Amino acid sequence: MRKLTAGRDVLGCLRPMILVVALVSAGCNSSPLLAPTDSTMVLVATPQVVPLGGSAEVTALITKSSGQAASDGTTVHFSSSLGDVTPREAETKGGKVTVRFVAGTTPGTAVVRAYSGSVEATPLEIIVGG
Repeated sequence: MRKLTAGRDVLGCLRPMILVVALVSAGCNSSPLLAPTDSTMVLVATPQVVPLGGSAEVTALITKSSGQAASDGTTVHFSSSLGDVTPREAETKGGKVTVRFVAGTTPGTAVVRAYSGSVEATPLEIIVGG
């Protein structure tokens, strides 16, 4: 017969609960970092005219009102009226983040939008099938 001490029994029971509390606490503090409300965001595409099925790099540049780049890890959301943007959400490094616009098979003008919190870029147009 095995003899257990009270200290070991308590520690054995508490280990799983301590792990759960640590994981829940980590999740509670992981809200996304957003651009300060007085920041500006600019979108740039290279190239701005793509063939059907082609692609372009789209870069969002975020500058705080102080003139400094947005903090690393600032979350930016992207969307497009035509084609697709991947990833749809990305984080800045050095005040910028680059995603890929992929044109579909429909010609036209894709309007790419980006925002971080209440800060929105002026929509960017990419010509598809031009």
